[in-house]
Amino acid sequence: MTDHERPDSPFGKLRPPGPPDELEARVLAAAQLALAQPRPDPWERTWRSSWFRLSWAAVFLALVVGHLAVPDGPPLPASTPTVARRETASIPEIALVFVPVDLTVASVR
Repeated sequence: MTDHERPDSPFGKLRPPGPPDELEARVLAAAQLALAQPRPDPWERTWRSSWFRLSWAAVFLALVVGHLAVPDGPPLPASTPTVARRETASIPEIALVFVPVDLTVASVR
């Protein structure tokens, strides 16, 4: 039993107010108006964003500067793997012999 339902409560006859009668009509009209307006797609909104274009240009510039700043050096010598590495990385030979399996279903009587 809540406080509103108790007979000795001074708030027994009070009820919370309901929504205004015109609320549903106003909400539906606003939703219909919002749906009628064309909205740009996400790619167009992203490209129109000045922050996106600025960050894209900064990353592009950083990549170009990084590419130009790193000098081309002599090629590194090929490393020769140790015996332990060769044994670890070796692939065992695959047996090419197979046993034929009859997958047909025999009729059961």
